[in-house]
Amino acid sequence: MFEIEEKIIPEIVIPAEAIGIVIMQPYVTLTQPDPYRWPPDKAPLQIERIVSTLEVAKQAKHGCEKTHFTVFPEYSIPGLRGIARIEDIISSRSWPEGTVVIGGTDWLSKGDYTSLWADPNTEVSEDNKNCRDSQYVNCCITWTKYRNREGQAILKRWLQPKICRNWREERTFCKNMFEGKRIYVFEALTAKGQAFRFMSIVCFDWIGDLGSGQGVSAILRKVDSLPNARPYGKELLLVFVPQRNPEPNHPSFLNNANSFFCSQDYPFVQLHNCVVVFANNAGNDRPGPCKDGKYGYSCLIFSPSSPYVDKSDAPPSYAIDTEILRGNSSLQTCKEALFREHGACVHAFRLHHPLSVIKAPPFTRRPLDPVLVYPIDKEVIDPRATGDQIPAIIKWSNDRLDTLQPYLSPGDIMRSQMERERNRIVRQFRESNEEGLQKNIQLATAGMEEDGYKEIDKWTKQEEQSLGAIIDTLSIIGCAVHIEMKDTLGHAVIIQGKTVFDIIIVKGMRHPDNLQHVGKYFLGRTERQMVIISCDVHDNPMTDRDRPIYEESTTIKYCGLHNLKNFLCFPTEMEAICQIRGYLGVQNE
Repeated sequence: MFEIEEKIIPEIVIPAEAIGIVIMQPYVTLTQPDPYRWPPDKAPLQIERIVSTLEVAKQAKHGCEKTHFTVFPEYSIPGLRGIARIEDIISSRSWPEGTVVIGGTDWLSKGDYTSLWADPNTEVSEDNKNCRDSQYVNCCITWTKYRNREGQAILKRWLQPKICRNWREERTFCKNMFEGKRIYVFEALTAKGQAFRFMSIVCFDWIGDLGSGQGVSAILRKVDSLPNARPYGKELLLVFVPQRNPEPNHPSFLNNANSFFCSQDYPFVQLHNCVVVFANNAGNDRPGPCKDGKYGYSCLIFSPSSPYVDKSDAPPSYAIDTEILRGNSSLQTCKEALFREHGACVHAFRLHHPLSVIKAPPFTRRPLDPVLVYPIDKEVIDPRATGDQIPAIIKWSNDRLDTLQPYLSPGDIMRSQMERERNRIVRQFRESNEEGLQKNIQLATAGMEEDGYKEIDKWTKQEEQSLGAIIDTLSIIGCAVHIEMKDTLGHAVIIQGKTVFDIIIVKGMRHPDNLQHVGKYFLGRTERQMVIISCDVHDNPMTDRDRPIYEESTTIKYCGLHNLKNFLCFPTEMEAICQIRGYLGVQNE
């Protein structure tokens, strides 16, 4: 059994209008099978990353006066060395007062754990000291820095061992995890003198069997029964969930988030203004998609009645409309801010807390602004983590370019040229700006509505296939003739003397639909030639029946991607090049 313990920290003052938060999202590497610790050769680099994260927090470029909460997920702090390095930094004069740091350590031995709670500035409940020699501790630490009444700067820490083992921790071979007995609820103040209560729930404690009930429901039941909660109840305003969760989209985690806000079983815990912060490990060691949805998906979840928009065009760095991204609707009517970057990075953002937002329909707003995405390693140069806001299309296109399978001809005649051209084209796509990428996808996707290019978080395989068609087509054409992609009206241009060829690529159900789509979105210029390259859903060749019946323009050339691919099978490279040029209507050089 566990208990809830309240801690009053009136020296910590949280602003009413906006809260600065920084979340580290590290790719965590642990020894296998157990104990789950950072390997000795990798721990120093992780500590450097922690230092970099604290520097991001100290800079506070999210626009708040300071970073009020800095969060390190479960298992992200390498033992006593990592803890000591954090304390070196946040105890220094340069670290602002009135701040909170929350972090999850890797496994601590009983000796390590004992050395922590022996410190006079550490609080740990007596029933959390009963760790046996054969046990280890998975610990969440909360640090607060404030100035006391005597004017002294105080750094204090609270130790909160994890209560419930996950299945990996349950099946360890070496030692058993010590099961914690206490969860802290901290009570700070707002600038207006209101109580501001927050707490941390470590990963599996959110859903696991806690003896008196299941996960967060059991925790809320305990909070609801606190003596000072009656008769009017108390608000819980922030809940941090540091995680190492390989299945962040599992219905159990998301269903519990929905029941957290929507259950009527806890009348003395006011949750309508609460924010739940899931801070997870990364699913990749650098910016990019995580394989099979493992890890990543750090997010903030809000009450259905929170004063935020629930539908929106894609804001930078995070998504509001998340059902397609998650692949399920388990959150139901809860609102969400889901960080799009699931690889290793640091999220820094300003939270417009529900407590301070005007609660009237005309004043609904986005919950976060801005959200900055930093690389976790300084040497990483990637458009998805620049220390700035990341447009949705930049994140989407770079992720798809990471996973698109290149088209190569059945023979080897053009293989090396195709690979070289593809690399060049992909590189230029990665360097493209938001407006150019949106134009490219909208023009290439037959059937996309006029404003569909704004709803990037609703995009499906159709838009991804359009991007693939662009890359494949330009890779083939680039083997035969030089193409330019920058500052173009379409997807690329070919310049031969005074003649300019605009290349337009479009993918859809049928070739006639594709050509109609181009006519709607690309008017072209009378003094230039236009080459429209169509790919239907079955990759059929384009025939005369697919072309406009009454179109007799000499400035428009209609081609099929399937036809271009066939030319790659010619016996010699020169024959293939000549056929491609002739098909496009371009002179042989």
